Order: sequence, then structure tokens, then C-alpha cells
Amino acid sequence: MANRKNRTHRATQRQAASGSEPASPVLAHAADPASETVETAETVETAETVETAEKVAPTARVAPIDTATPFEVLAEYERRSLAHAAGVPEQIEALGLWRGIGFRIDDRYFVSSIAEVNEILTMPAVTVVPGARSWLLGIANVRGNLVPAIDLRDFTGGGRSPTGDTTRLLLIRQHGGSAGLLVDEVLGQRSFSEQQLSTTIGESDERYGRFVGENIQLGDVLWGLFSMAALTRSAEFQQAAA
Repeated sequence: MANRKNRTHRATQRQAASGSEPASPVLAHAADPASETVETAETVETAETVETAEKVAPTARVAPIDTATPFEVLAEYERRSLAHAAGVPEQIEALGLWRGIGFRIDDRYFVSSIAEVNEILTMPAVTVVPGARSWLLGIANVRGNLVPAIDLRDFTGGGRSPTGDTTRLLLIRQHGGSAGLLVDEVLGQRSFSEQQLSTTIGESDERYGRFVGENIQLGDVLWGLFSMAALTRSAEFQQAAA
């Protein structure tokens, strides 16, 4: 017992002589290289995990097309289509364009409001109606509906229209149903600005004066604004019997 006390006393004297203090458990742990390695590895792993999560998170919000639900697929297609078409309707409306369907009768060019032309057809087979006027070509069966086919050129006094590859039937609405107007050619959609509509020219041809109130000069072509409503309301149009 006395020997142990002497050894402890001598160790204390040597520490006092060297000026060092007993190391605390905390400092001893901090100075341990193995401890620093573990802590550094944990810190790096945590930082990499957070960085990876931040990079992956935005991509994970949009499900891939092959794994998305049908609703998500449709929503994505709608988003893409709206992104490409954004602003188009507003631009057309802002310009104040008047739109119509252009067509030709002989050497005259006309355009009717796009709201007055329901459909454009190739010339269907017709059943001739006995005792009818020459401009009533007959009755056509359009998807189960009986539609009178009218030669618009003949109706306006220009003679019978020759049928060919460009001949088309304009399907329009009339009181009690539809009517088909045979024209020499359909020239697609035509648009006119408010400024062009304000500089119109009157119709000089008596054959078309009842249906064409104004004409618009566009380049080398004079477009007559043909009113389908005025046509179907005319007494002559409603009396097809010879």
C-alpha cells in the first residue's frame, strides 16, 4: 500500500516537473485520428446526400411518360400544346381579321363568311328531279340527308358549269335544311383586315348585285363578298320548279 502511494506521488511530481496536465477524455477523443476520419466521412456523406437529393428532386416532380398515369400523360400533352400555341387566338382576334372561304365561278372570285359555309365536298352523285329548273342539278344523299345540288353559275345566269377535278360543292344552311352550291373551284380560306374592308368597291355586275354588295381588291384579284344568307332568302332560290 505504501509502495503504491509512493509510485503515485512520484508520477505526480514528474508531471508537475514537465508542466503537463492529465489529458481529459474529450481532448483525447478529439485528438484521435480514427475519430477524425469517421467524422469527416460522415460529414462528406451527408453533404453528398443533400446535394444529390437537391439535384434529383426537381426531375422527380414530372413522371416519365412510360410510367405516368393516363391523366398525367394527357396533362403533359396539353401543357406542351398550349406552350406551342400560346397567343395564336389572341393575335388573330387582336388583328380584327374577317375570315371567309374563297371560291371561283367562271372568271369571278368570291368569298363568303366562314360561318356561312358548313362543309366542302367533291361533287356527289345526284338524282335528277323532273320538272325542275336547269340550275337544280338534282338531289344528293349526304350521309343520309337529302340535299339539293344547285349550279351557282347557272343560277346567276352564266350557263351550265362544266364539272372537273376542281369542281366542289359548298354545303350551306337554308331554311328547313341544307343546300349544296356547285362552284368551279374552292380557293381555301381568305382573311381581310379592317383596313381592307373599309376600302371596298361596289358590285357592277347585275347578275351578282343581289348577293354581292362589296368587292375587295387584293393584289390582282377582285374578291366579291358573297352573302349566302341573301342567296337563300331570295324568292328565285326558293322556287326551283320550272
